[in-house]
Amino acid sequence: MLTDERIDHYRTFGYAVLRRHLRDDEADRLRREVKTAQRDAFGPRLDERSFAGGIPGHYQPMMSRQRTPISLAMIEDERFLGAAGELVGGRVLPPMPRASSTSAPPRCTTTPAQARRA
Repeated sequence: MLTDERIDHYRTFGYAVLRRHLRDDEADRLRREVKTAQRDAFGPRLDERSFAGGIPGHYQPMMSRQRTPISLAMIEDERFLGAAGELVGGRVLPPMPRASSTSAPPRCTTTPAQARRA
């Protein structure tokens, strides 16, 4: 559960830092996944940054079952869905059908206050 201070910060500045939402081993695996995906996409020149205007850096989608399964799984992780629901005051993802009819649909979450009202 997020503190009122953290929620107020999100509503004021548009972001929240969710410290300790990932275990150390999860953070390490996610860090390796992102670095590997970026190296695969941009090659050995990944660390060379020339600034030609705009926002410098390398950008790529990070939601792929093959390339970034850890990043993708975070979308449905209850720790993040719950925090996101608290931040925005409601559901954050609509139910979406999956490719396989035998799979359970994605879960959405509500805040504890909303669950008590239901």
